[in-house]
Amino acid sequence: MKFQGIFQDGGLLFGTPEQLKEYAAKHEGGKFNIVPYVPESPRQRKFYHGAVLPLWAFLNDWDYKDTDNLTFLHGEAKNEFNSEVMFLDGKKVKRGKSTKGALQEHIEKVILYLEEQYAIDRLKVLNPEHYRDFMDRVFMEGKYTDYIDYLIDLGILQKQVINLPPWRR
Repeated sequence: MKFQGIFQDGGLLFGTPEQLKEYAAKHEGGKFNIVPYVPESPRQRKFYHGAVLPLWAFLNDWDYKDTDNLTFLHGEAKNEFNSEVMFLDGKKVKRGKSTKGALQEHIEKVILYLEEQYAIDRLKVLNPEHYRDFMDRVFMEGKYTDYIDYLIDLGILQKQVINLPPWRR
């Protein structure tokens, strides 16, 4: 069960005082965590699916425009950076959880992974402000359909040979 509150007038409000007392009485001795709710923005989601995942595919010499590749990488990212352990047929397995409500932290973990594995400079290739300019201005002009091609034409990324990932061969 979730019990939500809101910051108000310098304090934390959990409904009316009567509702809070009733809840506390029913859950005497119970422990809880206070985790701030940070709503994700559509721009964050677009940045993740339009820049971060395609860059990861590009760095693997995969077709970064293929939605199957991007879906696969999203699943791998959820398994690696946002998973839960559960039992399936008596064996422990990791299952990726939804990134809804945790997208900002998830994006950060994926970018850190890309920095460690591929030595990227996030300020050059995954700058949210640069991506926003691309979406608001450059994409609307119609010359580019994706961010990676734009970065290649700017000379920020070097064009690579596209290979199919092992699971698609």
